[in-house]
Amino acid sequence: MELKGALRYYGTDARRLGEVLRVRTLSRLGTDVRVGIGPTITVAATASGQITAPGGVFAVDPDQDPPLAQKWVRPEVTADDAGI
Repeated sequence: MELKGALRYYGTDARRLGEVLRVRTLSRLGTDVRVGIGPTITVAATASGQITAPGGVFAVDPDQDPPLAQKWVRPEVTADDAGI
């Protein structure tokens, strides 16, 4: 989901908003979720696939060096990711 407006509204960063979303979903619905955060939908979906626990938050900083961001993207993850 696109959260740019929510970031401005709540005055926080994307990782913090993802953590709040995860905790609220767990407390209200009893379901843990994986939250992937990135500069594009594809990067966010891939980040979500990197979370091995039943739930968690994984954020990719868009200002990070591209080689550093590429380290966590394994070819088999992008090939198997149903969200892409």
